[in-house]
Amino acid sequence: MKLFKQSLIVFFSVLILAEIFLRVTGKYMVYSEMNGGTYYTDYGKVWDTWFHTRKPDTTFTPASPDFHYQYSTNQMGFRDKNYSTAKNDSVFRILVTGDSYAEGVGAPYDSTWPRILENNLKAKNRRIELIDAGVAGSDIMYDYVFYREKLCAFNPDLVIASFNSSDYNDYIMRGGLERFYADGTTHYKRLPWYFFFYKHSRLVRALFHKLGGFNNTGLFISQKEFDKSCAKTSAAFADVFEQYRAEALKHNAQFVAVLHTIPGEIISPERDLYATNIMGINMIAALLKAKRVPCINLSQSLSVAFGKQNPAVFTYA
Repeated sequence: MKLFKQSLIVFFSVLILAEIFLRVTGKYMVYSEMNGGTYYTDYGKVWDTWFHTRKPDTTFTPASPDFHYQYSTNQMGFRDKNYSTAKNDSVFRILVTGDSYAEGVGAPYDSTWPRILENNLKAKNRRIELIDAGVAGSDIMYDYVFYREKLCAFNPDLVIASFNSSDYNDYIMRGGLERFYADGTTHYKRLPWYFFFYKHSRLVRALFHKLGGFNNTGLFISQKEFDKSCAKTSAAFADVFEQYRAEALKHNAQFVAVLHTIPGEIISPERDLYATNIMGINMIAALLKAKRVPCINLSQSLSVAFGKQNPAVFTYA
């Protein structure tokens, strides 16, 4: 009995020391923890709206250790000025939708890529008005519904739907268009039974990664399952892009999908998860070509342009 008790003490001491080690070294942190916050997941969330936006008419500074830029949102809840739904026919109005890369998280307002695009076009004496409706944390499902229900009222002449592979992670946690319920609420996928243990223990996370084949902290799916789902998920994205374009055409707007990589994929394309993501983007591009949906795939161009440089020069992350 004494030996058994001693063995238990040693066993639990090892577990505690392993937990402390993983926490001190920062292993297996989710994105919110990496940015100084607490554990956050999209799994299990229920929202009382279909729209993913920031709080309207608000000025604030995002809580980030990497940058300190003041943000201001308009009456629609995205980082731009207010626009009238009425439009001068001599002005070509562009609408950009997307996530944090379109919103320009980590960059001042005048340095986001939509603003740079607008300024470059104006420098060529084009009468341009660009609405940047990108919102951090959004995805193509949200963007399509946002346009269909609200943004179409601004009557853009061109809709640019930007997309990157973070939407694959979002899809796993949130689902597709089925997340939007008829009563106006949004329901993400359910939490797994082991979530409590995964949330509170880095050691449990390590076991899921080592034994369960998890490759992305916070996604409750193995790398093998992720790879197998890539084709199905890409097809779902392509279908939404097709619906998005059809909706834009109904409102006499041109449409183009812009697909791009993210910094981690540029500097580490050999990593399994990133390789799958890039494969997915290329798959979407091929599907959109078959559907005759205008598409610009920037993945290869970005890899060539920035592949040998520190991404910190171009992005805060």
